[in-house]
Amino acid sequence: MPENMDEMLVQTSTPEGRRLWYREKTYLDITETLCDVMQRNGVSRSELAKRANMDESLLDVILDNPSVTTLADLVDLFTALGVEWKTKAIPIESLTDK
Repeated sequence: MPENMDEMLVQTSTPEGRRLWYREKTYLDITETLCDVMQRNGVSRSELAKRANMDESLLDVILDNPSVTTLADLVDLFTALGVEWKTKAIPIESLTDK
């Protein structure tokens, strides 16, 4: 990840850089949402791992580095929290028009 805004602008100035940046942003958004739901419901990592029938070390890897997970794992985790994970596709241009 870039360390400052100038570095980010350089990295996102190419189609490949933008693709990679949006990939990382998506991982971060998903992880933040998962952690927000855990916090709102008072669910620890240990408890979530039990609910999802997942080894706690795998859950730690997923939360710390979501790029190594699968969609199935993410759905299992959200389901274990009693919520449905929804996604929304937004044209990239609309994100830069704000």
